[in-house]
Amino acid sequence: MGLIVEDGTMPEGANSYASVSECDTWQTERASTVWPTSPEPGEDAELAKKEAALILASDYLNGLGWNGRRSKGGRVLAWPRIGAVDTDGYLVPPDVVPKAVKSACCYLAGMVFSGSDLQPVMERGGRVQSESVGSLATSFFDDAASRDIYSALADLLRGLASEFDGYAGTGSGAGKKGFYIKRAILA
Repeated sequence: MGLIVEDGTMPEGANSYASVSECDTWQTERASTVWPTSPEPGEDAELAKKEAALILASDYLNGLGWNGRRSKGGRVLAWPRIGAVDTDGYLVPPDVVPKAVKSACCYLAGMVFSGSDLQPVMERGGRVQSESVGSLATSFFDDAASRDIYSALADLLRGLASEFDGYAGTGSGAGKKGFYIKRAILA
């Protein structure tokens, strides 16, 4: 089917909040080392991998608890929405995908492209009490998050998402809401 970008007009089959071109620009502006520049003509495998990363990133974003409701029922994508309010308290037009959502999509697509699994299966919820490999051992506090935390997503989507995985721990990040992503270990 390929990548079909939601541009606010709700095209049939839309499956991404950002295009490869938009994500290329977003990643380049941030000097990303995980997202290569656009492939040369004929490098279809890399383009397909980027498109798949954008679709998976959009799938993850669709699972968040957003403010407002979908502009049209029966749609796969969570945006555009009716009744959503941005971080400054302004109503988001019902035919707009906010720039913050597009940025979050590009951020997550970079994580997917570099090998992260955004929606892993977590045996017993991922709560490891102890783990040993040779002379190395890992243990976590009882209230430790079960996934890696990417606070950049919370910062990007502040105000637009009404709920998402959060944590309350100890130390400098205590009580800050975050988005969790379990990194895949690549062999």
